[in-house]
Parts: sequence; structure tokens; C-alpha cells
Amino acid sequence: MFRRKNDWSLNKTSEGIAYLNGDSIFVYTLEDYIKDHPEMLEDEAQENFRILKEFSDEDYHTMDLDEGTYYKRTIALEDFERRPENATPSREDELIEAIDHQEHLNLRKNMSTQMLAALATLTAKQLRRYELHVCDGLKVTQIAELERIETPNALGTTHQAISASIIAAEKRIEKFLAKQCQNRQPKLSALGV
Repeated sequence: MFRRKNDWSLNKTSEGIAYLNGDSIFVYTLEDYIKDHPEMLEDEAQENFRILKEFSDEDYHTMDLDEGTYYKRTIALEDFERRPENATPSREDELIEAIDHQEHLNLRKNMSTQMLAALATLTAKQLRRYELHVCDGLKVTQIAELERIETPNALGTTHQAISASIIAAEKRIEKFLAKQCQNRQPKLSALGV
């Protein structure tokens, strides 16, 4: 479907060569061409008019594509200012963002410290199995197989023993972190939070 009120669509759908001038439309027909060129034979005039019509269709189409490309790549000034990538943040926004970023870093540092302290409460065997399971993503059966290869005659390398060890490590970490949160509660209450 052609767009309305556009030179190319008018020209493409008319019998002649159409011109859109403001609100008025002028169509130059084959009859007009023959009247303007009485020296030509009718067949010659028809062939020349067909060539002109094809040229005008191609020319209008090229102009329409160029115009569409221009408007697709052009942004109105109001839209330009509203785009987030072009907006200049206020000093207040920059300050709030810097404070939020610093608080986020402090929180991550605090969480990392607490997690390291929680991991320090685990036995060597629990820590090793927990890291293999959580950090390396190994399944319990893979950890059991790995431990059997490293120490073939070791006790406690069964699937059940490793699974119980990982569960015990998770419970110990959870208990440690819960205790840390309880210790923080009085401090937060004193601050009015």
C-alpha cells in the first residue's frame, strides 16, 4: 500500500506523470504529451512517454527512499533532549549515584568479609566439598569420584557422606550468618533504623 499524498505513490497509481504541488495535483497524460509534441508520430510519442513515465516512477521512488532515510536518521530537537544517553545528569543525581555506589561497595565488602568468616567455620573437608559443589558446580557423585581417585582407600567418600557434608556446611554457614544478622539488629535499632 502506498502512502497517501506522496509524489511517488500518486505517480505510480496514475496513468500519467503526477505532480503534487501543495494541495493541488497535476497529472501530465499521454494526450498532453502528444499535444505538446505534434511533430512526433503517435507510436514514437507513446514510446517516449512510456520512457518518461518509467523514469519519473524511478526518480520519485528514489526521492521517497532518500526522504524516508533522512527522517529515520533525523531526530527532532525535543526528542534528542529527552533521550537518556543525551541527558546531562544534575550534580545532585551524580552525588546520589556516587553515594549509592560507595554504599554498594561497602555492602559487598561487608558481605564478602562475613562470607569468608562463615567459610572459616567449616572443617577442611566440608570447605573442600562445599567449594567443589557451589563454586565449581560439581555434582555430589562427581565429587565422590574425584575423592576416590585422589585417596583410593579413604573413608567417607560415598555419595551419602559427601551429600551430608555439603548439607552440614550449608547449615553451618546459614547459622553463622543468622547470628551475624542478630548481632547487627541492636546496632541498627540504636541508629533508629
